[in-house]
Amino acid sequence: MPVDSVLGVEENGFFEIDRAKELVRSAMDTVSLLRDGAFWKIGADDLLSLGQELEALSRTVFAVNVHLAGEIDTQQLAKQRSCPSTAALLRQALLISPAEAHGRMTAARQILPQEVLTGGDLPPALPALATAVDTGTVGSEHVKTIVATMRKLPAALPIPDRDLWEKFLVGKAAPLDPRQLEVVAAAVLEAADPDGTLDEGDAKSITVSTSRAKPSTAWPRRNQTWTGCRIQGPPPPGGRMPWCRRWQDSWPPAPARPTVGNDRRSSSTCSGTTSRVKSAKRPASPGSR
Repeated sequence: MPVDSVLGVEENGFFEIDRAKELVRSAMDTVSLLRDGAFWKIGADDLLSLGQELEALSRTVFAVNVHLAGEIDTQQLAKQRSCPSTAALLRQALLISPAEAHGRMTAARQILPQEVLTGGDLPPALPALATAVDTGTVGSEHVKTIVATMRKLPAALPIPDRDLWEKFLVGKAAPLDPRQLEVVAAAVLEAADPDGTLDEGDAKSITVSTSRAKPSTAWPRRNQTWTGCRIQGPPPPGGRMPWCRRWQDSWPPAPARPTVGNDRRSSSTCSGTTSRVKSAKRPASPGSR
């Protein structure tokens, strides 16, 4: 018998509860050593680098929790325990908030294979996002935004176009924080045509701007920034882009509708973050073609 079988370990994980708990305790011991480490002996740049690796670790733990929630849902444990939903069971058993429980369940149903009554599994609804979650590339807030955006895309949008937008959002999520990703996601929804068609240049024609300047009421010249939008190409019929106009009419934006680069602290102390955001692109408005 292979040694791994004796230990209750598979090549990609475990298959016995004792071994699973042993792995959890081992991880907790390792994290405790990190917690008690001499952070004060590490240089400034190395501290930030360590922080990035710790964030990836935290996101990997989120991925594990999503897989756990998915299996609890698959086995219908909530029904067996007279709970109204799997999210309610997670909330009561793990003592987490309703929002956190709902977020894990929503993520699980979108990024994990789903069993069907006739047997077998359906592939993940969002395979690109699934890979990003499992590798620790995106966090729970990124996942929430991407899942919500994909659900809001027009129902008539062809599958290849939906896949394009999913990959686009996942690709932009890695270098952006959740607030900045929300701005990109809003542009994606505006760029997706209600008739189900998609311009191949939509994902390349507008870049995320970090400008803090108040927008002008006149139509901007080529490449002029207007309320966080960087316009490229001729103006649409009517002389304005509706989604930029809405932001202008509600200027300054409320906290619930964040704009990239609107935080003085981030713009004054995190120059590295600013440069990353400037290089990110987002889709164009349907009328800007």
